[in-house]
Amino acid sequence: MAGRGTPATALLAKQQIAHTVHVYSHDPRRGGYGLEASDALGIAPEIRLLLRAERPDADPATLVASGWADARRKIEDYVTAGLTKFVIRPGSPPDDPGQFAADFAREMMPLQN
Repeated sequence: MAGRGTPATALLAKQQIAHTVHVYSHDPRRGGYGLEASDALGIAPEIRLLLRAERPDADPATLVASGWADARRKIEDYVTAGLTKFVIRPGSPPDDPGQFAADFAREMMPLQN
């Protein structure tokens, strides 16, 4: 990333919304940051396509959690903003679906209200 922020991260800071900036090396030959950022974060190509179709204005890194702690933080921020319904799914097929389910139960179920 050429700088350490985008218009989206500037707005998050202005609104005092907690967020994490994920730094990666930018290759100007790629022509854009979105796909490069999602590659760096390990976002599956099919999820990238959905994100691009549904939210072409959004940086994938702001929509896809980079782990359980980031997922909890994102959901807590959304709840604080007034949202109440969420769909949580792995960004790519989990290596061990049973472990994913156990991790999900441990990390996400306590957030139910």
